[in-house]
Amino acid sequence: MVRTAPPSSTLTLAHVLVAASLDPADVLLVRHPMSNPDARKALEAGGLLAYVSEQRENSPARHQYWLNFRGEEGNSARLEACYVNHGHLGAGRFQLEDSEVLADLHGRLVIDWGSGTRTWKQNGVTAAVKPVLAILERQAPLFPGFERLVLSFADLSEIIDQPRRYAHWHTAMASINAIYLIVDTVTGKQYIGSAYGHGGLLGRWSEYVGTLHGGDRRLIEELMVDPETVERFQYSVLQVLPKTATIDDVVAVETLYKDKLLTRSFGLNAN
Repeated sequence: MVRTAPPSSTLTLAHVLVAASLDPADVLLVRHPMSNPDARKALEAGGLLAYVSEQRENSPARHQYWLNFRGEEGNSARLEACYVNHGHLGAGRFQLEDSEVLADLHGRLVIDWGSGTRTWKQNGVTAAVKPVLAILERQAPLFPGFERLVLSFADLSEIIDQPRRYAHWHTAMASINAIYLIVDTVTGKQYIGSAYGHGGLLGRWSEYVGTLHGGDRRLIEELMVDPETVERFQYSVLQVLPKTATIDDVVAVETLYKDKLLTRSFGLNAN
């Protein structure tokens, strides 16, 4: 008989399985403790699938989905991967493959495995007594540096609209003045602009997300013809300037780039 979850556990792993249309009876739960050197090596080397595919001869083969968790401090366990089981191949080998089931929760779902951490493989019906401890926010990618910063409008919008997730991006972008480039990736037309003042590059690029055109006349004209043009824009940094640079210094560098790339004659700069 499966025990019900403690009253304080509003959300359990069983609720997550049901939300993913999984029958707990078809699921095998596997917790890989980091005290096991083989499990640690497999996780750190990205070889968990091959590691899990090798089991003892008497391992159960009836479960269709194998949910794999990384053992963490105490009894907690973090979801690492879900594999589909296509059957026992003999000699302790299973034919497993990656599954997209619960893929959005990989690395984010943390559960309380319970006191039986020595039992590292459990039937999915025990999910009813495994409280969800946390569903962590998706981690933002590392800031690539200004030399490699190349963003689509969709990328830029996500970064600007999610200040908590992209906090280190916001800090970096707000710390500099810059000369930047906007390119229409279909026509090749270029716009060169400058960012200066209190908000730095972050403040200026936030205006593009808010208005689409940042108040730039030829960009406004392009968007009036076809509002979806903004989806083709690509944003990058040509030169980083210190926050101590004066407005005149920044504008002088901006003008030099306009002259070099002829963006007033053949691009999107109006002046």
